[in-house]
Amino acid sequence: MGPRDPRVGPPGEGRMKVLHHAAGILLAACVAAAPAGFAAYPDKPIRIIVPFSPGGTVDLVGRLTAQKLGEAFGQSVVVENRGGASAAIGTLAAVKSPPDGYTVLVGSTTSISIRPQLKPALPYDPSRDLVPLTLAAYVPHVLVVHPGVPAANVKELKAFAAASANPLLYGDGGLGTPNYMAGELLRTAMGIGVTHVSYKGGGEVQNAVMAGHVQIASIELSVASPLIARGAMRPIGLSAARRDAAMPALATIAEQGVPGYEITSWFGIFAPAGTPADVVARLSTTLAALLSDRSTRESLARIGLVAVGSSQQEFVAHIQRENAKWGKVIRDAGLDQKDIE
Repeated sequence: MGPRDPRVGPPGEGRMKVLHHAAGILLAACVAAAPAGFAAYPDKPIRIIVPFSPGGTVDLVGRLTAQKLGEAFGQSVVVENRGGASAAIGTLAAVKSPPDGYTVLVGSTTSISIRPQLKPALPYDPSRDLVPLTLAAYVPHVLVVHPGVPAANVKELKAFAAASANPLLYGDGGLGTPNYMAGELLRTAMGIGVTHVSYKGGGEVQNAVMAGHVQIASIELSVASPLIARGAMRPIGLSAARRDAAMPALATIAEQGVPGYEITSWFGIFAPAGTPADVVARLSTTLAALLSDRSTRESLARIGLVAVGSSQQEFVAHIQRENAKWGKVIRDAGLDQKDIE
């Protein structure tokens, strides 16, 4: 697969068939040319660690990946949920696992690119202790307001904020989450003052917006779309590089005069550092082919996610961009001086 920006979404169906066929040929050739030990992999069940509780988006990505990988390898692939400490508990469990290809991790924006740059320091370093395999999927965010806020776009939101006596009440899922960082971008990129009101998760945030407990929030498009459709909240703009087919009339925030304002929640697959290079190559190639397959793309689309299935090199470049972007936001907001709770 040639280099492409994973944010632009999956290629056309015709090209996808060619790529999928090519990936299958490449995988077969790699297996044929590999040493006997590699050809035997995997010969026992594989574990996918999801560092969050069951039912969330990360868990859904992990379970679909497990299903597809199990079918491809003819082996049992089990999902182990190890939630807690903003994904630190499950991630550390993966880092400490034997680097033999039988344990992989579902990492995300929070656990890989944001949380490691906040205080206190984590007992692991993703860049040192994990090997990126493939970018699995992403979902853009949408900036929304309570219907009582007299604003329908960025210009009107800025005017409303400027005329308000107090900063806007902004709902988020806690320091280190993408929607918290989106609030910091409102301050640093838009100049809009906000007072953070933190909740335990995305569900509580959307309920707070609908109830009017907060005035504004950044919510995953997959969650926000049905609520917007029934008038429970109003969209200001899409936090993505381009417009989304689910809401084609909704302009991006960048289009509305805030260049670089992009908030996506992304999810990728990692192996512990030290995993043999031949096993990493097989996992990366297989996962990329599976996640870019039409049936997988359709399955993820039904829950509002955009499947990617990037190469290992593309995923590394993506992480580097995300780390740089969130590092700047963290420093500009002074969050590198504040201990996360």
